Amino acid sequence: VYLSGNIIEIPTMRLMVEEACSGMRSVMALITIAFTIMLLKPLNILGKLILILIALALAVSLNVFRVSLTGVLAHFYDPKAATGFFHTFSGFLVFLIGLPALFFISSLIEKYFLKKKTHSSYGSSFSFERNMNSVGLKSMALWLVLISSCYYVNFQYLASRVNNNFPSINLKDIPYQIGSWKGEDSAGLDLRSLDILKLSSYARRKYTSESGQVVYLYIGYWAHQTGEHQAAKHSPSLCLPSNGWITDSLENYQLTDPTLGQVPIRRIEGEKRRDKELFYYWFFSGNSFYSKEWYALLELAVQSFVTGRNDGGIIEINSEIKGNSEDSRAETDKIIQEFIGQLFPIIKNNIMKDKDVVADSTPAT
Repeated sequence: VYLSGNIIEIPTMRLMVEEACSGMRSVMALITIAFTIMLLKPLNILGKLILILIALALAVSLNVFRVSLTGVLAHFYDPKAATGFFHTFSGFLVFLIGLPALFFISSLIEKYFLKKKTHSSYGSSFSFERNMNSVGLKSMALWLVLISSCYYVNFQYLASRVNNNFPSINLKDIPYQIGSWKGEDSAGLDLRSLDILKLSSYARRKYTSESGQVVYLYIGYWAHQTGEHQAAKHSPSLCLPSNGWITDSLENYQLTDPTLGQVPIRRIEGEKRRDKELFYYWFFSGNSFYSKEWYALLELAVQSFVTGRNDGGIIEINSEIKGNSEDSRAETDKIIQEFIGQLFPIIKNNIMKDKDVVADSTPAT
């Protein structure tokens, strides 16, 4: 087993622990519940601090166990365990195990870290404390039932209307002539990549300028982003290291367009077997653009919850860095930014649409 950053290599496959799978959701959920327990139980300051620290340690430990178990199953049983049903279910299972464990631990803490009694009569104090504990447990149970019910009703409601009132995108409409750049189809995605990504449509093109400069354009679109099949989980900053690239200089840019306004873009350099490439990429959904993976995931969750919309995709442009000097990097930056400037009107007309377009279920090649 070899570990490098967020990449875990085992003999049968390479596992990439993405930002969304790093355990932050489990950590935040268990800490939130720990705070709720802390408010309902009469713990002293030390007891509250211990409860929060244990919730943090519990979430991290359970997620380490989850990742380890996924690697063991992928190696000894089936590599699909790392991406299939078990991967999705194990995240939910971590929470199901962590929740009762947290309640049990809080009960133990309560025995030793109660607030000092301030009532003059022991009997009345004991009765008051017992009644408060009873009310607290009933309130907690009621809130859990209400939250679960609201989540279920909202999920069923959104599932019935998701994306029904929003336009879909056919990336075969992307023109081969973009300003002074002439395009041609480049190699399509292999079957394994298509099976992993589950794209609704995609385009991969090679564009050459009149002076012979070359850039590569990739646009991937999902009509329904769910689980592992969403743009923010397949960005260059996540996928390049898992494919043997050494990445460096991850930076955020803001490029301005007269029609689109400020567009946030991420820039990253990659090197593999002495080949050096510069990548620019950003995410889109409806009329919005995002450059950071965590923010794209957050926006997807908010849009799905509020409007029922979960379509979107990623736009990626890359070009070769010819040389090791800063001038070579600056020249490549200039080439890509020039192409992006001529690409923006195409994005406005072909991706940010106000009318319905029939989706093409067959990816463009």
